[in-house]
Amino acid sequence: MYIKSLVIDGFKSYCQRTEIDGFDPQFNAITGLNGSGKSNILDAICFLLGITNLSHILTEDINPTIKKLREERSSYLEYQKVVREINHLEKFIVAYDYTCLEEAKKRTKGDLITLERSLDELKNNMEEHQGTALEELESTMSACQKTEAVAKGASQRASESLRAAKQRVKSMESQCMELDEQLSSKHKAAEAAAGIEYQSVLAQSEEAKVKFEAAQKRLQAVKSGLSSGENGVAASLAEQVRVADGEKCSAQTELSQLKMRQKHLQNELAKQEAIVVKTFGNGSIDGESKEEMKQKELTVHIDELTKKLTRAEADDSWKLVCCLPQKAIADGIRPMVVEYLA
Repeated sequence: MYIKSLVIDGFKSYCQRTEIDGFDPQFNAITGLNGSGKSNILDAICFLLGITNLSHILTEDINPTIKKLREERSSYLEYQKVVREINHLEKFIVAYDYTCLEEAKKRTKGDLITLERSLDELKNNMEEHQGTALEELESTMSACQKTEAVAKGASQRASESLRAAKQRVKSMESQCMELDEQLSSKHKAAEAAAGIEYQSVLAQSEEAKVKFEAAQKRLQAVKSGLSSGENGVAASLAEQVRVADGEKCSAQTELSQLKMRQKHLQNELAKQEAIVVKTFGNGSIDGESKEEMKQKELTVHIDELTKKLTRAEADDSWKLVCCLPQKAIADGIRPMVVEYLA
């Protein structure tokens, strides 16, 4: 609370209505000339506020305030003293820092001079070694560039070779498929031809076997000196020998023909096997083919027939010589038998 304006009317020296304004919010004293009415204004304020005893106010309000102000003043003076001491000490600190910085500056200048000298020496050394080192680096870089170019060329050639190899593989796969089809068709045709030829050879072999058995029977009948021919008519020994000789020649001829056919079949089989191995490798042949089985059967049959023919000729020729009568030998049949045996 503070006083803004004061209106006095008929109070002490103020007979007329008087308005006093312009009070400061911090108003706490009245100043002026003697007799100007300062005390009347103060009395009017006290009358308005109901203050009748100023000593009581002095004791309770003003004196404690004054005491407080005095204490604050002493504290303020002490504060100012401390501030002055701080400022004084700060000057010492600034002087100390300045001295330290000057010394550091001197040391830094010395270090800077030393570093400049070292830098000059390093520059000189770098200039001395720069020429040779730069040349070595340039030569190394050129060699690396050449190596890189060679590697790139090799990589491109390898890529082209790979593409060409892939194309060749594709073409070879297609050719293999075509050859497989051709081989299967040829294989079937060869099987059919070999089967037909085998049947014909087997029939001829059976026919030769029958002829051989008939000749063997006739030779066994020579012991009696005469035997009946194929038509049932009795024939002399010389005639039977000639007939047997003819049958032997016929059997040998058939045997040689069978051997020639066997050789021909073996050659054809070898050619077919070579084609199969060349096209598919050794893994494509998984056992004996039908031509091989037929060829083996035919070979076994021919060997058996040959053994029988040889054994029968030897046995019957010996028996024929032993059983010939002396009269037949004396009549000139012996030379014919010797010729037959030869």
